[in-house]
Amino acid sequence: MSFFADLRSYGFHSNKDTLERKILEWREKLALLPPISYMRDVIAFTGLSLEECLRRAQDKNYHKELWYTRDRTNEAEYQAFYQESDFYIFRQPWRYRLYTWHFLTKMLPPQGSMVDYGCGAACATEWMSSRYPEYRYVAADIQSSSLEFAKFRLAQRPNVEIKTIGLEKAGLPLDAQYDLITCCDVMEHTYNPDEIFCHFIEHLAPNGLLYVTYQDFGWDEGENLDESRQKRGPALQILKEKLIPIKAVDDKGSYWGLYRKLSLS
Repeated sequence: MSFFADLRSYGFHSNKDTLERKILEWREKLALLPPISYMRDVIAFTGLSLEECLRRAQDKNYHKELWYTRDRTNEAEYQAFYQESDFYIFRQPWRYRLYTWHFLTKMLPPQGSMVDYGCGAACATEWMSSRYPEYRYVAADIQSSSLEFAKFRLAQRPNVEIKTIGLEKAGLPLDAQYDLITCCDVMEHTYNPDEIFCHFIEHLAPNGLLYVTYQDFGWDEGENLDESRQKRGPALQILKEKLIPIKAVDDKGSYWGLYRKLSLS
């Protein structure tokens, strides 16, 4: 199987996702995608009006200003920021309103299991667990307002388990083996990307897949940590040495990657 055919087989050229996103875009343009459809859980959780939820979803100023109210130079203070700010409760359901995730299901075997690591408002897990209930899901994040929201919106999903990410290596939460681990827009916000990648490798099932993004830009934006930037190269090397890169994260404009664990790893 060729490189690009291999990628297509895992859904990275998913016609279904592309078509559904285009349909959602046009529905929004034609006012056929009402905001209440993607803000319903947010309204129920916060008790705020639709108008206020939309305003907060698009207002980054308070979130940015909050970052500089305290010294964020250690992991505890960094995690505290996400407890203080409720921005992503509003932002993520709005930002991902046009997304679908059929391509992730193509990476799962029958009755498979998936971890949404750094789930935030759990948009992907919420979408997938309702449409593909035959799979098992873990939504994991640090203790935060977003995780409390995720617990709220997923409370009636028996196929979803919520896990809390703690501090440093001792706080890494996975305790089983999983067929797919996704970690998107997370690694640039971590102090220990090398330990996290080793944790993923340990808890991938034989032939399991890791789908990860790891930005190498925007390091002056506060939340993207310089500590993570400094460890990025060695952390990515761990993935290359311990897993089989189907497509590796690199420094040439590609910030996402897909890796497979050999059955004997």
